[in-house]
Amino acid sequence: MAHTGGTTHAVTGTALQEFQAFFREYSLRVEGFLINQGATRHDAEDATQQAMQDLFRRWTLIQKPRSWIYRAAERQLRRNVYRQRREQAHDGIQLACDTGAARSAWDGLLMRQYGVEGSSEETRRVVALLQQLPREQRRVMALKLDGFEAPEIADMIGKPVETVRSNIRHARARLAQALQADLVAAPAQAGGTHATGRTV
Repeated sequence: MAHTGGTTHAVTGTALQEFQAFFREYSLRVEGFLINQGATRHDAEDATQQAMQDLFRRWTLIQKPRSWIYRAAERQLRRNVYRQRREQAHDGIQLACDTGAARSAWDGLLMRQYGVEGSSEETRRVVALLQQLPREQRRVMALKLDGFEAPEIADMIGKPVETVRSNIRHARARLAQALQADLVAAPAQAGGTHATGRTV
């Protein structure tokens, strides 16, 4: 049974199977969405799990669970980080990319999920570039890379479709510029390290 406020809602049989299928399909996708916005792996997992628990309690009431879970997980992440900052201000907790060893476990998932080819270092670089975008651009691109189209994203975040499309265009331009800068810098770095006496 699921509880919403003072009311009890039955989540059994077909509804339970539907929720379980939804959980399997979207839990890692939502975690990846939060990571692409700058969350640590741990924070993304916590926020997603809490949002999924809330969704389960409301499963028979939510009309658009896919839109709901992305918004709910994002809100939960903000609440969690805000609480952590207040409770542990001396640790300087901040919403940042987790570049440590725990991150490597996500490389394969991110490459499969977002179609990023190449090494784990390249995967991390693409994710890092996403996290450098302005918040709204980062948000829509994280959803776009997860397979959502502009009208769906607009419905999920409560923005006009044209605003979403504009943010996608600007985000793509920024990412293309940053990736081009990487391509230009890479040969120079390689030459400085390995190309002594070599002509290009």
